[in-house]
Formats: sequence, structure tokens, C-alpha cells
Amino acid sequence: MFLAAVGQPTQDFDGSVGIWPVQKMHHPKRATRDRPRVNGLLSPYMKTCTMDGDVFFDMIKTLLLPRIIQLGVNFLQRQPVGSLLTVYAQLDNAGGHGLNDTLDKINKLGYLSHRYIRIHFHRQPPNSPDLNVLDLGA
Repeated sequence: MFLAAVGQPTQDFDGSVGIWPVQKMHHPKRATRDRPRVNGLLSPYMKTCTMDGDVFFDMIKTLLLPRIIQLGVNFLQRQPVGSLLTVYAQLDNAGGHGLNDTLDKINKLGYLSHRYIRIHFHRQPPNSPDLNVLDLGA
């Protein structure tokens, strides 16, 4: 499973935002042949996991928002000083994302993330296959 984000292509932007695997930090209980002790300690590692509301919120907060801000700052550097940028991000309505509980928190993060960039998250309308660009391109 992965989290993917695409945008509308323009002359200066090819439309790719990012694609990230769904993973969590795993702390092993014992050493194995593949995961031996290092200096007497067990080393944590990234392991794939299922998407739930907490993992989704963490991925939006640590991966997607910084990438949107990076792309937005690059765009604003080519604009007049003091320009504002509004970004609308559409999230799919997958039940595992827990959007009923996390959408308000994600929108608050998007609003407070940058002084000149406002990021608004919205749900994808149900039963609208024409809007899911990730399914069309994969």
C-alpha cells in the first residue's frame, strides 16, 4: 500500500507531488539472523503496515504537507513579494483513513503550516470515478 499525491500539471510543474510506502517503525522483540543485535542493542526498522486513521494523519503531517509546502515555496519565489498561494487537496473517501475524525485536524495543520500558503483538504465525492486520477494512471 502507498500514499500517492499528484497535482495539475502546468508549464513549470509536471504534476508529480510524491509517492510514499505505508510504513511504521517496528521495534523487534528479539534478534534474528536478518536483524542481529548492533552493539548489544536491537535496531528498529521500518515495516509495512495497514492504513488507519493515525497512520494516515501522521503521513499527511510528516510527508505530504512538507512536500506541498516545498513545492509552494518554489512557486512563490517566482511570484511578486507577498503573494499568497491556496492549495486544494482532495482525499479519497477510504474508510481506513478515518476522515470523520481527522479531516478537521488535517485542515488545521494545512492552515497553520505556512504563512503564505493555505492548504485546504476536501473529501472526494462518493462514487465519482472520473475524479480519481491515481486509478487512471497506475
